[in-house]
Amino acid sequence: MSLGIYKEVFKSARNKFETNFKQSAIKQGVYIYKIKDMFVPPECRVCKKSSMKIGPNEFDFIMYKHPYLFTLELKSTKQKSIQITEKIIKEHQINALKKSTKYAGIIAGFIFNFLNYDNQTFFVHINDFVWLLEEKKKSISLNFCQKVGTRINNKLLSVNYEYDIVEFVQSVGEKYRAKIYDD
Repeated sequence: MSLGIYKEVFKSARNKFETNFKQSAIKQGVYIYKIKDMFVPPECRVCKKSSMKIGPNEFDFIMYKHPYLFTLELKSTKQKSIQITEKIIKEHQINALKKSTKYAGIIAGFIFNFLNYDNQTFFVHINDFVWLLEEKKKSISLNFCQKVGTRINNKLLSVNYEYDIVEFVQSVGEKYRAKIYDD
């Protein structure tokens, strides 16, 4: 498989995961908003004189189920780990997720989906992810997510997965409910 085709297949799988996650939330009465990715042509990315100011998205989703607001970045892989590189997990995303935890009632983190491993899906709080960075780890493994993360149950329907968003909100809400994180 050529690199171009591989990228399209991966992009399609990632988009399907995001779509399934969003549809699951809506179906279960959970407010969810997908922050749209903005394409900026290469010639506009480097022009310092341009008046166009487009910043990168801070994260993928804002989700709300009383009394919690979630800021979430979703990552999906067919591998057993996800590389921690600027191309995959960007520094501005990490900083934005960390910043949002300074407000009461906001829970921030990553949702990691391991497609080829029974579609196992986990929420990892941003502070647990930052700990991994401080330990100089180069990837986040399925094993780490199983130990530290909160599993998000899901089931395969005919072709798509449905995620148990309400159960996820309840379990993560209980775990992180009264915590406000300062630097």
